[in-house]
Amino acid sequence: MKTIYTRLLPALILGLTTWQAQAANYICNVDGTPVFTNKKVGKDCTASQTDGTAEISDETAQQAQPEKINLKEPPGEAAPEVDDIKILTSKQSGSVTNSADAANPRLNIKLRKGGTAGTADLKSAKERAAELNRKAKIIPAPVIAAPAAKSKPQLTRKQILQNEVRNEQAALVRAKAQLSVAQKKGDVAKISRLNQAVKDREANIRAIQGEMRR
Repeated sequence: MKTIYTRLLPALILGLTTWQAQAANYICNVDGTPVFTNKKVGKDCTASQTDGTAEISDETAQQAQPEKINLKEPPGEAAPEVDDIKILTSKQSGSVTNSADAANPRLNIKLRKGGTAGTADLKSAKERAAELNRKAKIIPAPVIAAPAAKSKPQLTRKQILQNEVRNEQAALVRAKAQLSVAQKKGDVAKISRLNQAVKDREANIRAIQGEMRR
């Protein structure tokens, strides 16, 4: 048995050496970019050790580093606001709390051209505005009166009685029509009630007509 192991040991060592040689990797420069591969790609290739280390040129190492961006121009500043008039409060030294200056700070009106409006300029502007207000004509709006409500025409006594007669006559016609239907159906109770209604309507008409003759 020892003789067999003695003969197999050199073969195992030779196979392990061959496998390590085949497992060798390369770092190749492809179009200026380092590429890690197990086969040679192009002519510019360097053998890499199994522990991941390799000897490469300084130029290739510099290409693998990220580029640095240098800002040639400083960060831009916000554009100043352009207004016709800027009102700036004057600077006060020290604390002015609980004083007349705090309640009424001094205002400097700065014009676009760079000048500062003085008290005389402000006074003249106010005077011009007041003069324009005096010259302006104030026209009052016309007052439109609401239309008067139409009064209802006053009816005479005779017209009122005539309207009552017409209303009673219309009710009498309806009562007679209902009576005719009840008589066809033979409804005794309804016939009796409608007969009395017809008599009442006729009596009312006679009474109103009597009032009209007076």
